[in-house]
Amino acid sequence: MLLLSCTHKDEIEEETARGTLLYMLENLQFTGPAITEENYQDQLRPAVSMGFSYCGQAFFKAPEGMYPYDVYLDTFLPCGGEVRYFDGGISMMTKAHGLRVSAVVVSSEGTALDVVKEVYEDLKAAGRQYDEKNFLEDAYNAEGNNACRVAVYYDGGRTRMTALVAMEKWKGCYLFKELTCLPEEMDEEYQAVFREMETVCGITVSVMEDQGRQQK
Repeated sequence: MLLLSCTHKDEIEEETARGTLLYMLENLQFTGPAITEENYQDQLRPAVSMGFSYCGQAFFKAPEGMYPYDVYLDTFLPCGGEVRYFDGGISMMTKAHGLRVSAVVVSSEGTALDVVKEVYEDLKAAGRQYDEKNFLEDAYNAEGNNACRVAVYYDGGRTRMTALVAMEKWKGCYLFKELTCLPEEMDEEYQAVFREMETVCGITVSVMEDQGRQQK
């Protein structure tokens, strides 16, 4: 089953949006393989055809109730490490070249900025110890409804810098990602991986990109 959706602003007529979907269907070329329960966890590889050398499409399950039927969603993650799935396949995490990335769908009636603030507080309530003196300002794009919060926290004696990113992808639902620097695992490829993740997330976090300079 193929599901296409088109979110349009008020100034774009519904007929225009419908015509866009029909054009996409008429010109769609399927290159496979079909995503199934047996193979959805094994699809991550560099999306060279899309201009990426380090990131590729990974698949995970839509949360129950998001659609009236089972759906596999996709998003970009760094390639090269094992993808770990949680909660029955609705969230996932992987790491490569010193960058750890997790992804999950978050339901919210608020904005993307509300989502990153709520997740920040949830993680704090769950025991994460943030260094709030080193907190950096939030970034929010109202037009695209995506947001990013950069923070520093303590992890078993190590200091971690992380970016909490929310992107509106579906009505009432956001794709949430967390990008975390792992300095002890960084290599010379870290900056290239991070730049590709910035591209797919629609963000720029120079302070995290610069973490890999010493590896050059």
